[in-house]
Amino acid sequence: MREVPAVLPIGIFGTSAMLGVLNVEGIAVGGAPTWVVEGLLPAGCCAILAAEPRIGKTWLAQDLVVSVASGTPFLGRKTQQRNVLYVPAEDALPDFARRLHDLRRGRGLPTDASSAWGIQVTSQRVRLDLPEHRAALTGALLAQGAGLLVLDPLALLHGADENDAGAMLRVLSEVRQLSRATGACVLIVHHMRKPSHSDGGRRAHRVRGSNAVHGWCDVLMCLEQLREGLRLDVEARGFQAPAPRAFTTSQVGLALRLAASNAS
Repeated sequence: MREVPAVLPIGIFGTSAMLGVLNVEGIAVGGAPTWVVEGLLPAGCCAILAAEPRIGKTWLAQDLVVSVASGTPFLGRKTQQRNVLYVPAEDALPDFARRLHDLRRGRGLPTDASSAWGIQVTSQRVRLDLPEHRAALTGALLAQGAGLLVLDPLALLHGADENDAGAMLRVLSEVRQLSRATGACVLIVHHMRKPSHSDGGRRAHRVRGSNAVHGWCDVLMCLEQLREGLRLDVEARGFQAPAPRAFTTSQVGLALRLAASNAS
């Protein structure tokens, strides 16, 4: 066995201060989570909402936004009122605004400008793989005091190969740093593949791109089409994931409503 010198030459190794090494007993123990959506989205978490195309994941993400910004329940769960920043890479802004009007109208909330909605939206293209864009997002979140950032969809917000684990981890690790710097919960809207034998029955394996994508998040919400309505399945780390939740959507005039369903 190779012997280690009793006295090591100065300069061979760096100091522990470089790594911020701490004694564990001196670290304050975290308490119960603070929820943005009770039992579903803890404050400061990184989450993914995934579904096959045209099922309704953007509608659901925007219903979540209206819930959090107004402090009203989301799929029957209490929310903590927080300002929201939405990055819509796919929708034209007039279409985005119309959806939010419809969702607010479905909740009986005012749709005019007489009261602040607590929702801001980016009007220019955002690239998560560009440092200056991440810095701008960080500044916008801090200026607004936002507790929720929605990135929709992931595929249009970076230039990396989503099947390259290393490339995606570099992008997503920067997103987590953004969350830590601002304290905001980050929700990424992403695509799922159709089921196949290689999935092993796990919805997480259907999330498009490298396994690093679904492995990165704290909360994975998978939205699926049922014979009647939709179902939301959740995987989580750090807390017990809620049971699957089925719900239906209905449009009455210009008002859009989501309601619980008994379907499975």
